Amino acid sequence: MVGKIQKKNLQGNDFRGQILAGEDFSSADIRGTNFSGVVLVGANFRNAKAGLTIIWTVGLVVLSIILSLLAGLIAAYAGAFIGDLFAGKAPGHTLFGIISVITLITFLVIILWQGLGAIVAILAEVIAAFLIIVLAFLPETEGQVIDSLIIGTIFTVIALAGTLAGLVNMGLAVAVVRVMTLPGMQSVTGFMALFGIVLGALLGVRSHPSAYVVAGIVGLAAISLGSYVGWQAICDNKKYALIRALAVGIVSQGGTKFCGADLTDADFTQANLKSVDFRKAILTRTCWLNAEKLDQARIDSTYLKDVKVRKGSDFY
Repeated sequence: MVGKIQKKNLQGNDFRGQILAGEDFSSADIRGTNFSGVVLVGANFRNAKAGLTIIWTVGLVVLSIILSLLAGLIAAYAGAFIGDLFAGKAPGHTLFGIISVITLITFLVIILWQGLGAIVAILAEVIAAFLIIVLAFLPETEGQVIDSLIIGTIFTVIALAGTLAGLVNMGLAVAVVRVMTLPGMQSVTGFMALFGIVLGALLGVRSHPSAYVVAGIVGLAAISLGSYVGWQAICDNKKYALIRALAVGIVSQGGTKFCGADLTDADFTQANLKSVDFRKAILTRTCWLNAEKLDQARIDSTYLKDVKVRKGSDFY
């Protein structure tokens, strides 16, 4: 089977189920190529370029833009609820506003101190979706409901969940862009998040103009902390492992796949391994001499998940 592969441009090819032991893929473009389950014992991947195809890259750029826009919009929309509580005339609304601010600050401090747990992230996303449903029915009965303390409770819960959802979305958007190593896109996601804040405030404020200020402050706090979370996640901060796992998992879906492949004695010297999926691959005596972007690959259940191993990539 040696010498079967001659082309150097193998983008998007599917080799699943084949035996390609000893094949020469040196300097080949293997972006988006599927080697899942393939026998690649002794294969040569020196200077190969793995990762995403152009189509997937464009798709992920669009996804990060949408996520950052939603992050700003949801967070500011949620902040508008807090602003409405402070501007409300009914008894108890100001108290609910104060409780919302104190609770929100507490949550943000916990996220900085302890990290972002799966339960908090999922809960925030679910309740944020509920926010949209509630808002579809509130306008017609606003005059009746706003005077009830029940709405104070609802506003408080939705405001907190929406802010956390905005933070998670922003963190994921930044993490995806960082995994893709597109520095210019970080500015774009920031701009889109700010634009989302403006939209969220305009759509969410339902009472006094002062609520716009609160909506803006909450929105800025959420996307700022979200950007920090996304940045730290890709810097391998264990507190934000959830965001890292989601980002790497999403990006690697369109990347080069070696899932379950036998890479015994394979050579990845100076190969670019960004967005490659190595899950369940056999990596016995695999050579990683000067391999690049291993930290941006999906390396669950392999010895490459050890940071010390990845940093010392001059090894067999």
